[in-house]
Amino acid sequence: MASVAPARWTAPDGMVVTGEMPVPVGTRAGATVPVWTTRDGQLTSHPISDSQVASLTDLGEMAGAAAVALLLALVGVLARRSLAKRRMAAWDADWQSTGPRWTTRA
Repeated sequence: MASVAPARWTAPDGMVVTGEMPVPVGTRAGATVPVWTTRDGQLTSHPISDSQVASLTDLGEMAGAAAVALLLALVGVLARRSLAKRRMAAWDADWQSTGPRWTTRA
């Protein structure tokens, strides 16, 4: 749990910045609290840990593999549909030439 308190910190360029920041409940006035800042001195969240980087990398690898599998499946379905369409058109053309010899129309 955290509360908000007025604070001051030094930006990476050496400029002193003041503002409000979240601090743990029970923090005494004047206590030092570690913070992370952007290059211009604005507060930001702490960087992700090594284990979080590894987890995100694993997630990206699995998502990439799943995307490739899905893409290959889609290409397979489209190729099969296209080949079936060509095959049916060829059969229809063959039947148009052969069918009248086998059937009589009244």
